[in-house]
Amino acid sequence: MGTGQANVQAYNRQLCGLIEQGKAKLSWIVSQELSLDQAPQAYQHLRPPRGRWTKVLLHLDGS
Repeated sequence: MGTGQANVQAYNRQLCGLIEQGKAKLSWIVSQELSLDQAPQAYQHLRPPRGRWTKVLLHLDGS
């Protein structure tokens, strides 16, 4: 098994197009959406042993 960064530039435009067309949904990977001030709590839920969240979107406008 290996790890590394994904080649975002190679797929970014294609994936954005699929999202805009409704053919791809991010909801299957994003587990939570929180305001920026809730980031410390989110970090705790991403780490073991409570690490059950997969991806957190932080909204800068507080929504």
